[in-house]
Amino acid sequence: MSETLIHGGPILTMDSTRPAAEAVLIRGSTIAAVGNRSEVRQEASGTTREIDLHGRALVPGFNDSHTHFAIAGLAQTSVDLAGLSKSQILESIAARSEGMPKGQVLVAENWDYPACPDPHISDLDRVLPDRPAYLAQFSGHAAWVNSAFLRRARIKPSTPDWNLGGVERDSHGNPTGILREPANAPGVARFYIGRFLNRTLVDDGLDRANEIYSAHGITSIQDNTWFPWHLGWLRSRAARGLQSVRMTCWSYGKIGFAWRWFESKRFDPEWCALGPRKFFLDGAFSSRTALLCEPYSDDPSTSGSGLHVDEIERFLTRATRAGRQTASHSIGDAATHRFAVAAGRVAQRFPHLRDQRHRIEHAQLVQRGDFARIADLGLIIAAQPHAAGTPQKDLALIGEERLGRAYPYRSILDAGIPLAFGSDYPGEATFDPLLGVHLAANLPSGE
Repeated sequence: MSETLIHGGPILTMDSTRPAAEAVLIRGSTIAAVGNRSEVRQEASGTTREIDLHGRALVPGFNDSHTHFAIAGLAQTSVDLAGLSKSQILESIAARSEGMPKGQVLVAENWDYPACPDPHISDLDRVLPDRPAYLAQFSGHAAWVNSAFLRRARIKPSTPDWNLGGVERDSHGNPTGILREPANAPGVARFYIGRFLNRTLVDDGLDRANEIYSAHGITSIQDNTWFPWHLGWLRSRAARGLQSVRMTCWSYGKIGFAWRWFESKRFDPEWCALGPRKFFLDGAFSSRTALLCEPYSDDPSTSGSGLHVDEIERFLTRATRAGRQTASHSIGDAATHRFAVAAGRVAQRFPHLRDQRHRIEHAQLVQRGDFARIADLGLIIAAQPHAAGTPQKDLALIGEERLGRAYPYRSILDAGIPLAFGSDYPGEATFDPLLGVHLAANLPSGE
């Protein structure tokens, strides 16, 4: 079994009983010894590989508490539109389209309204009249598509709104090319599933995801895995030594057969452990689909959309009765309030809810009166400091007063609520954990 001895710099253990050490010995994939250099060296065999830190610090690997590993990998294979204007976007996708097989969907990521404030279907139709194009807005909660993609997804001007979202239309009822919460549309869902059934494509993405996460010191993640067939692929990769990131895998809780199929699979406790069921309570600020108590500052006609208390209570009851943890996407203050109300109702019938560590994901805006309620119910908040990195965009969406209490990490901690940090990459633009620490500690945020 291979051994590695690391020494020559401060080793920070994060263990309060022994916070620092001079050396660490790794045997296989296990830490075998930690301590002063002479003690640890005595535990090593004669064939141990040594790494001299030359004064640099060694810390344990980071855990990203909320990310999308396979989607992050696939994003590396798509056109990146971050920060591009409309003309630059059209130029980029036209260039990518050249040489692509006829009929293949062109997928691009990360356009956003500050740089491209007026996306329209006519622009994409002019550049790509026949090839379907799907351009995901950076949050993933909106997409800009052309007419060829609408035909492929069987979306018409008369298509009714779907769960939390729908087709954006102009004053004449014609599609503008923007889809809100597109993953909830049946035709878009089929498109997504088709991509994630392509093992060659997914394997390429997973290779890239392992590379970029490991390069940033991320060694374990809480992952929105969702697709049951990915579990076998991940176990196979781990057995072949291709995985460098350990995963807690989440199912998609909305569809009963999906999470039942997912939870019936065989898990690997070392590499692919079973995690919570994932639910969506609302959308995102930037697509104006996060559910707010008051209307959006730049569009008073909407306060977003979200699940009702009774809907939340039903899935929480089912999971709590079964002893299963949930992770609920909730960005707006109204969505988080509804979750807290629903959890309170369930706790009256199932007091052990307080011990199940149900999670609220994001909680970018929280009513002041809800902190104590969340703490009393034993709920966890998993937040993403990376989302706080664009305050000017948030200012336009939610206004000065609400921005002043958004991303309320200090209030969460002061209320005694467990707070976990992650990235939500690629739903957010970056996943660098050190940048996340900086944004959480040094940017003005919340109360």
